[in-house]
Amino acid sequence: MTESYVLHIDALDPKALPLSRLAKYLDRFAKILGHEEGVHLDGVRSGSTNIVCRIDPSHAKIVGESLQALVDGQGAKTSRSAYEGMMKMLAKDKAEAAIFKGDESGASGKRIIDFSRALPCDEIEVIEHDNEISGYLIGIDAKSDLAKIRLREGDRIYTGIHAKREIAERMASHLYRPVRVFGDAVWTRNMEGFWDLKKIEIVDFMPLEEVDIVDIFEKFRNVEGMKWREFDDPQAAFHALRHGPE
Repeated sequence: MTESYVLHIDALDPKALPLSRLAKYLDRFAKILGHEEGVHLDGVRSGSTNIVCRIDPSHAKIVGESLQALVDGQGAKTSRSAYEGMMKMLAKDKAEAAIFKGDESGASGKRIIDFSRALPCDEIEVIEHDNEISGYLIGIDAKSDLAKIRLREGDRIYTGIHAKREIAERMASHLYRPVRVFGDAVWTRNMEGFWDLKKIEIVDFMPLEEVDIVDIFEKFRNVEGMKWREFDDPQAAFHALRHGPE
């Protein structure tokens, strides 16, 4: 009998999810299941995102054992890294997910892994390709051809950022201003669940505009058809929408 596993992601509609983002979820799911020769995509169901994979009967037992090993905090390094990468993606998308066995909707199948709960595991490294980090450029140490960059995001200081000389020279004119950097990043998560950037080499960057929130709402009010124009205090209205009336 053919078995199926479903990655059920709450709050994300596949029709609205960018294809590149869906592909990353598929990649993580495939690596968690492993044994690619016996695992096949059976479809993506709408509503919430439900990615259905069909398992060949000859691989059903080994896939099940691999998932149980992951639940127990063991498992192959590739599947553990993919699990951590999935957790990081879900946190960024403000979504929750679980893997179910044998049910397409994810509503009544057997819950195998719940991504809202961290699995028991040691510190682990996750590589994020085409990653991006934003923050204020607060330092450039150009003692060598590979400059060391520091970014500040709120109270958090990002180190471990490097850029080749030509990129660092272009970034220098944006010192103390917000920027977004791009590159392959390595993140680590300790046993307390805290994520930290280990390293990223910048392949490109873009300056970000500093815009006051009041100016943003004023621009909204001046756009034809925007209901923000009806409010005398759009900031208060926005606060009420987010937090409810005081």
